[in-house]
Amino acid sequence: MMDESWFGPKVLKELTDAQSVYRHLVTFSPLERPVSFVSVVSLSKKQLPPSAYQDACVARQYFSELLPRIAALLPKVIVLDLAFPKGGCVANPKATQNLAKAVHQAAARSSVVLGLSSQTVAEAIRSHDLSEERANLLHLQSNELIAFAHEDLGSTSGLDVKEGLIRVNEDPRKIPLNWLLRPEKNGEIQGESRLRRTLALDAALAYQDSSFLREVSQRTVHPLAVFAEPTEFLTVPADCVMNANNGAFDWNGSHCRVFGTRPNPTADMTASLGKLLRPIVIVGWIDDDKDFHKTPVGEIAGVYMQANFIESLTSERVLNPFPFSGQLFLSLIFFGVIDFQFWKFEVKKAAYWVIGSSLTLLILSYIAVHNFGYYIDLWPPSIAVVTLRSIQELLKGRTDKLATA
Repeated sequence: MMDESWFGPKVLKELTDAQSVYRHLVTFSPLERPVSFVSVVSLSKKQLPPSAYQDACVARQYFSELLPRIAALLPKVIVLDLAFPKGGCVANPKATQNLAKAVHQAAARSSVVLGLSSQTVAEAIRSHDLSEERANLLHLQSNELIAFAHEDLGSTSGLDVKEGLIRVNEDPRKIPLNWLLRPEKNGEIQGESRLRRTLALDAALAYQDSSFLREVSQRTVHPLAVFAEPTEFLTVPADCVMNANNGAFDWNGSHCRVFGTRPNPTADMTASLGKLLRPIVIVGWIDDDKDFHKTPVGEIAGVYMQANFIESLTSERVLNPFPFSGQLFLSLIFFGVIDFQFWKFEVKKAAYWVIGSSLTLLILSYIAVHNFGYYIDLWPPSIAVVTLRSIQELLKGRTDKLATA
């Protein structure tokens, strides 16, 4: 839905910023729908035990207590936007054992999707996880992905536990589906690169293994997501889930809010929260300074980015990026039309034609999105070119006047 920002003082920024234009064009009805499939259980440094953000052992022990409580809410899928690298908790092995047990308990009730971290070869060399000599010996390319070994959380035979890559695209609008990567085993990078599914795709498939998702998973070009703001996702703080069965917990005086309001205290808060949550629950940090991304709805935490990807895939609302060659061809046509109008008419009359042509481009972009499922990324650069061309004509007119004076 178009909002007042289209008519306010920030209109110029809204019309020239690629992310803003994408948001308005894509979320305009009929693609705009309420979030229906994904809820968020948020992790915050202020609300979790001290050092849980920095100490992997403390965090794993906390998650081992949190997971069974989330499973008690009876979601269909539990997604952890978290990775558990091998050797991440050496000081307290019991914490990892408890986490493995909790994963098994949760998987007995819900499908569980765990996060996997990865690095490019260049990132691994910079972080000293890989030497340049080793990279050269294995003929690794700098942009090639490596998935380092993650904690063995025990046998998952008979349980629905998956692992998906957390990594996202450089273009935050694109939904990551699969990544080519080199696996690691026993400290050694293995053979050929192979495709590995992402966290978002695994989560969507865990909810419903549909023909649509199977078709999308085979695409070589990642599709574009339809974004919702974080406030549109039903979010429950993790420590509120932890206290759902705590009769002494002061819900009225707490920070526990759902859509900005505190849930009404009941005798069974677990059942009450379970009725509120969507079928897919994703768990992740909302205040990790290293995990914020600029998106069409502003700068948001990574967990909300993943939530948007899962929601788009599950609701089957994805867009195809228009091929670069096609965009280049349309750009040349549009720029040619603009240049012709300035050549053919005087500046004032040409301005009317230019405005009409620009609006026509916007309408065509809208039709491409809503009727054919393609997003044409032409509007912001076109506005920039029209502005520069108009300035050129105005300066030319002023120069001509000075020359004849």
